[in-house]
Amino acid sequence: RFGLTPREAEILPYLVRGYDRGYIAEMLVVSPETVKSHTRHIYEKMTVHTRVELFNAVTLCLEE
Repeated sequence: RFGLTPREAEILPYLVRGYDRGYIAEMLVVSPETVKSHTRHIYEKMTVHTRVELFNAVTLCLEE
């Protein structure tokens, strides 16, 4: 819906659940810097600036 790449879409649920960059990197077998980069792109594409805004945006999408 927001033009997320498959990897960004894979990271999104971890972010919404509040997991930190290190944990996400471990689970997906990538570096924390890679997670940071994908997270930045997710925030830009979803036009949010915080995890609370991200959570709210995802919640609104699920209600539609």
